[in-house]
Amino acid sequence: MHTELAACAEDITAAAALERASTLGLAIGFVEHADQLYFPRKEYWKFEKNIGRESEIRKARDAGWSRWEEYRALAGSLRAGGILVGLEVEAGEDHEGLALIEEDARGWNYLLGAVHEFHGMTGKTEPMGELERDFMTQVRRLAAGGVDVLAHPFRAFQRKARPAPRDLYGPVADLLAAHGIAAEINFHTNRPDPEFLRACLDRGVKLAVGTDSHAISEVGTLDRHIALIRELGVWDRLDKVLWRPLRDGGNRATPGRDLILE
Repeated sequence: MHTELAACAEDITAAAALERASTLGLAIGFVEHADQLYFPRKEYWKFEKNIGRESEIRKARDAGWSRWEEYRALAGSLRAGGILVGLEVEAGEDHEGLALIEEDARGWNYLLGAVHEFHGMTGKTEPMGELERDFMTQVRRLAAGGVDVLAHPFRAFQRKARPAPRDLYGPVADLLAAHGIAAEINFHTNRPDPEFLRACLDRGVKLAVGTDSHAISEVGTLDRHIALIRELGVWDRLDKVLWRPLRDGGNRATPGRDLILE
């Protein structure tokens, strides 16, 4: 789930999401776009091209635009109720690792790594070879930065009306397996490819279930997730294949990050 602090939020709020989840009998967790918290919410899209550049992120923080304190306060109130909270992070464009100031990566229950946009992917005309190379650079940086889950894998290609590069399914799944990173099943403006998820399962990569809710109506919309898990033939062994964030800090140990112990 996202919160009301996302620039891309529709009508969702953490409080309303919790109320709906309680009605549905679901246990949920929250993340927020780390890059968006550095820039003014209403004007974020003016700065979108800067999301992966550490120098621009620091400029935004120093200009007083940061909303990190608001998110930390919200996270504190959620944790007080036993809810786990994390970040959705981008890869750095002008540096190795993640697109956030290092100290801001610490103290969360989990990190989701996402490739939304990256340098060179501006439309539909770039050669696929270049896009594949740049995409893999981003995924490697996310892995090196210590993310726990790769969010909506390959969605960046779909949003540009480009075919998902099937030749990268194996290499990405290998990378996730080597770093102990889960692959997310996510249908938010996205069509997960069962072929990629099978490649992940074959390598022992766990699957994370996320609605990526930006609107209240999306909270708990898991019918397609369930259908896909059944299609993959693993419905009878969810305990073996699903990634679950652990309250006691037992998520994958990652360098440079302290997990909150609940």
